[in-house]
Amino acid sequence: MTTSRVRQALDALLDRYPGFDVVSIDWQLDSTAWVPAVSAPKPIHGGPWVLVEIGQPSDTFDETPAWAIWQFAIFKATGAVHSMSDGAVSDDPIPLYVGGRRNLPIPTSYEVVASVLRNMADSVASGDSFEGSIEYLMPDVPDWVMRGEPEPEGYDRANEPEVLMRCSYRIGNSMGQGGVRIVGSINEASEP
Repeated sequence: MTTSRVRQALDALLDRYPGFDVVSIDWQLDSTAWVPAVSAPKPIHGGPWVLVEIGQPSDTFDETPAWAIWQFAIFKATGAVHSMSDGAVSDDPIPLYVGGRRNLPIPTSYEVVASVLRNMADSVASGDSFEGSIEYLMPDVPDWVMRGEPEPEGYDRANEPEVLMRCSYRIGNSMGQGGVRIVGSINEASEP
């Protein structure tokens, strides 16, 4: 059995935003129309999208549950993920790695992020890089902080990453095909 396109897209979306939780999923089912079946009623799929809200929990989530919400729409037929704004779906899908290999963020420093950005900018300015992307993220807050517990004995803050980063960009395009510089951890997508 293979994983559905929607599930693969949702997994890729959550990989891209590792510190976010799933807040809601709307399959756009027509809840008023049911097809009788021997084993159980089956809903008729009304809309072409699966609407997903993911969010970063607030620092005071235990007292006042709240998220910073991001909205996305996954096209059921293809698994393409689109951003949403005020209920409107974006024209172009978000580039996500669905299946195959994934470039996962690695812990690093802002100094390294700035160095990679300078290198990318120099490559673009000299006509040596025609495409690429970079993403840097705040690291996840430790679970014990989210639960409001005191710092565990022996916890070493020096081991906390300053930032998480992943990037890939083409280099050597001025000489032909060129290659790709990747910063991150390349892992195989897991099988269901």
